[in-house]
Amino acid sequence: MPRINRIGNVINGVEYIAFLRADKKHAYYQFKCRCGKLFTNTHNNVARGNTKSCGCGKLVNIKNSTHGMSTSKIYNVWRGMISRCTRPSHISYKNYGGRGIKVCEQWMQFENFINDMGCPIAKYDIDRIDNEKGYEPTNCRWATRAENTQNTRRQKNG
Repeated sequence: MPRINRIGNVINGVEYIAFLRADKKHAYYQFKCRCGKLFTNTHNNVARGNTKSCGCGKLVNIKNSTHGMSTSKIYNVWRGMISRCTRPSHISYKNYGGRGIKVCEQWMQFENFINDMGCPIAKYDIDRIDNEKGYEPTNCRWATRAENTQNTRRQKNG
């Protein structure tokens, strides 16, 4: 029986990149996770929903959220970004929302944020390239703590 071409299809949030091999029970593919990382798994695991990422979202309580990432690092980064810019009771609000720094409308939904930014490499934080502008796709990147510290108003003005 001929193999179905699945390359380019997206199922359960992962994209089929390349067919690798097949044995008597499984067809193995290279997949691309939402975070951008490539990984290998079987068609059956992805199609049945047993595998929904490269592992970046594995330690997640899926019952309590629609995206299944409420306990992940990237979700905490997103939540902190929203809080700094929108909650006057947040300890850092005066340096963010209090001085006009906003989160773009599309990033008010976590799924849009992760689709634009992907998952960070360990020990990376979100960084605004221009600190006078808000959080938006063209002004944000993942940066190390050292890079982020060098990109502050205090460092640039001081």
